Amino acid sequence: MAINNAVKLINRIRDSRTLRASLYTCENPIDLENYVKSLGYSFTYSEFEDAFRKLLLSSHSHEDAFQITEICNMYLLLLGKAPLETY
Repeated sequence: MAINNAVKLINRIRDSRTLRASLYTCENPIDLENYVKSLGYSFTYSEFEDAFRKLLLSSHSHEDAFQITEICNMYLLLLGKAPLETY
């Protein structure tokens, strides 16, 4: 399921400093999407949003929720998209 792919990517970005650095080396949003797909993660923007909300709802602390939000918004900004809002 594609939402699970997005969840796995978010968790991997969260856990891997090397992956975070690699994402920043992509020249443009298309290169970033292709790089992420080459790692085996395929999902739509809508599925990424759903994954973000799923992780946010299952977070155990304010700190976890903040970190998830920061990771997701970093990824979206690299894609040239607006950050997700939380309420």
